[in-house]
Parts: sequence; structure tokens; C-alpha cells
Amino acid sequence: VMVALGGLALAEAPDSAMAYTFLGMGLVPACTSYMLAGYWFRRLIERPRFQALPAHWALGLIAVCAGLIGVAAGAETMNMKWSGFGTFLISPVLAVLIVSGLVLIFSTVVNALLAGLPAAAAGISELVRAGTMVVFLHPLVLYVLTASLGLEGPLVKSVITLAICWSLATAVNRTPLRPLLTGVPRLAPERISPRTPHPATAAAAHR
Repeated sequence: VMVALGGLALAEAPDSAMAYTFLGMGLVPACTSYMLAGYWFRRLIERPRFQALPAHWALGLIAVCAGLIGVAAGAETMNMKWSGFGTFLISPVLAVLIVSGLVLIFSTVVNALLAGLPAAAAGISELVRAGTMVVFLHPLVLYVLTASLGLEGPLVKSVITLAICWSLATAVNRTPLRPLLTGVPRLAPERISPRTPHPATAAAAHR
């Protein structure tokens, strides 16, 4: 906790050099605050008392609205890439509120809706599994589109970048490279117990 608070404090220093460190590693202490928030949020929602509460989606909606009201009231938005964490402590808390609320909404109402749409649920799951590669690949694609191809227009670049990144990532998920590039583990080979006859052997025995 002290490391996270210290990182957020250093990020507030004028002309903070944390973002200019190698691979932005200077931002790690400040970003630890979000990792801790996610850890504590998961512990909270797994508690029996929280599970017993009705209408989790309503709690999520309240959290999202509270976060948006805070932003509308004047809290600075964040640009963490350049060591911008907004209003000290307030902006990170509002961000956590909004994200936590969305998790509660999507894990209840949206999940229930997708249960009746298996094709849509499968498509969304496929995109989620490819998300890690998209996060790391999209800056390179944006750079090539801007610097090498001279493409202008944020909307056009965003659409093209997302199309390229998601297509490549979902394709990689169907190759042996997926554990390295997308973090999706390989499927474990099917193991047959020595006490259980192989299906083909069992079928032949019944003929």
C-alpha cells in the first residue's frame, strides 16, 4: 500500500520523469494501486455477506454513476502513459468505482442476457482471450499507420488498428504460439486411464 501511495505521489511531481523510464517501468509503483484495488474488490465480492446482497447490478450502477458524477464535478481525467494520474487519489478512486461498477453490471445483467445468445457469448469470449496481444500490438500498428503510411484521422486509424489487431490475435489463438503471444494456455492432451479401455477398443469389444 505504501509503495502504491508513494508511486501516486511521485507521479504528481511537476515534470515527473516516471513515464520516461525504460518501458515506463517508473509507473509500476503507481499502477500497483490498481492491482491492489482489483485484489481487494475480488475478495469483497467473494464474501458470503456480499453474495447475499440483492441486485448486484444496482450496486454496480450506483458505483458507475458516482464515478461519473465525480468526473463531471471537476476531477481531472487520467493519462497514465505520460504519468498523468489526475487529481491526487480522487481520480484513481473514481476510476476504480467506475470499473468495479461495470464488473458488477456485466457479471449479472449482461451475463444473463448472453446466456440466451450462445453465439454472441462465444464471440465475446474469443475477443477477450485475444485482448492481451491487442494491448501490446496496437501501438505498433498505430505507429506504422501514422509514421509510415501517413494516415490521418483518429477514427479511421482506430477502426483499422482494431481490425488488424483483433484479427491477428484471434488467428494466433488457433496456433501453438498462443501461450507466448496471447497468454492463452495450450489445451491439455486428453489422458486415458490405464484402467479405462480406449473408446475404439471398447467399441470393437462390443461388436
